[in-house]
Amino acid sequence: MTQPSAKSNKGKSDKNTPQKDGGPFSPGDRLVVDRFMMAIRAERGVSANTIDAYRRDLAAMATRIDGVSLLDADADAIRHCLAQWSAHLAARSVARRLTAIHQFMLFCVDEGLRDDDPTASIDRPKIPAPLPK
Repeated sequence: MTQPSAKSNKGKSDKNTPQKDGGPFSPGDRLVVDRFMMAIRAERGVSANTIDAYRRDLAAMATRIDGVSLLDADADAIRHCLAQWSAHLAARSVARRLTAIHQFMLFCVDEGLRDDDPTASIDRPKIPAPLPK
């Protein structure tokens, strides 16, 4: 009988350290995203799953706003992302992505990296009520 092999961490990165290649983030964005992840974990005690989801959501936005830093994204760029996502994602998923972006922008405002929160003027997607059981 063979011994089960240890799970490989190949391709996975520590959530609190930047990826070597930066992933979809510009170097400046990557540093701020990493600081944001550490802050929400320390200050709000969010779960590792939430950290992963927020990082994926911010990465998804970074890939949609060609040539624009997350720090420089305006409401129109965010609305454009939401429209693209709405075409193939459930409203609940789009709402979660917007929440991640909103929390990131609030962090940037609190840290003095932005003067405004561009998500403040964006309507949240309507989440359909669950069917009765």
